[in-house]
Amino acid sequence: MTCSIIIPVFNQLPFTEACLNAVFGTLPPHVRVEVIVVDNGSTDGTAEFLLRATEQNISLRVISVGRNAGFSTACNLGAEAARGDLLLFLNNDTIPLQNWLAHLLIAAASPDVAVVGPKLVYPQSNTINHAGYVYNASLHAFYPIYHREEAGFHGVTKERDFQAVLGACLLVKRGPFFAAGMFAPYGLEDVDLCLKVRQQGLRIVFNPLSTVLHHGSVTLSQSAPGTIPVADTRGFEERWPRHLLQSDDERFYREDGFSVRSMRDGQVELDENITESNRLVDQAAAGSPSQAVPNEILLKKALDLYPHNVRALHALMILRRRRGECGDALRCAEILRRVEPGNFERHLGVVELALLAGNHDRAAQILEHIARFPDLPASISERVKLLRGKLD
Repeated sequence: MTCSIIIPVFNQLPFTEACLNAVFGTLPPHVRVEVIVVDNGSTDGTAEFLLRATEQNISLRVISVGRNAGFSTACNLGAEAARGDLLLFLNNDTIPLQNWLAHLLIAAASPDVAVVGPKLVYPQSNTINHAGYVYNASLHAFYPIYHREEAGFHGVTKERDFQAVLGACLLVKRGPFFAAGMFAPYGLEDVDLCLKVRQQGLRIVFNPLSTVLHHGSVTLSQSAPGTIPVADTRGFEERWPRHLLQSDDERFYREDGFSVRSMRDGQVELDENITESNRLVDQAAAGSPSQAVPNEILLKKALDLYPHNVRALHALMILRRRRGECGDALRCAEILRRVEPGNFERHLGVVELALLAGNHDRAAQILEHIARFPDLPASISERVKLLRGKLD
């Protein structure tokens, strides 16, 4: 497997240099990576810097456009020159953190996943730049969920499927990318690409374990007027009328324990349901084991208010496992695995329940998934070996 990292640049040399240093300092072992920088006619010494850099690093290639052709054209040129099975488009005002690429590749290993995006964080404030796009039908607009929330906010720590992720850091499989017609020449090209990939029956995944710092719009904000091609969104509007888009923002908020009170001037006002959900979990925990049915009712009510309540999901999983309802318990475990993707116990719990339910294929898939994690603790590796032995 080869991954091609494609970085379009226009001036902003200090950001490009910092980005490349971070990329080459965080590449996972045993993965072939090439880095392609597409220079959109920089005039600030970027071209000279890149020439020196390619002489020192055989994994770095440069494509010189000679003019500012814009983001989409630069990315498409890089993709056409790329050799990788996976294409990773990366803005030059980003700083990838340790294991960022490893976790993107882990998510992309699933055959039904075509696009993966990381958690993008503003370095100045440690707040969310991007954690997935949601769509609101009344606004007829995509917007980044939980923008400017703290980087550790519970809504952005779970693996999720979205209609689209931001193009500032976007990993896509080669086949689906070209089948979708590459990046469109009109605005919202990242959303457009993701929507076209979804039409192929493939998934767009947000992976919160991959973190990339993103200053955000540096080239646009620091370039002289007239030097950046204007992206017209009319082509997007014509390609994607309202009836083709799924209004999904309220569903995501509900999963996280919120209900939408109002949407004013594009700002979301939320009501919090988490406290009441946790009160119901506490009430169920106080009941005796002989009260299984009343306890289950309480847990279901808690999950109606807050579908991703970890305590409620775990309690319901245990209750169903004790009753021998392994299939229902497995469904709870699968949700927990995505809500807490960095918790190895959640992954192992899916394996154990899949074995009990007789679903050996699923158990094998999750064991393979766990084995791909970087820096796997020895105790987890040992348990993976024991569970593999049960499969054999």
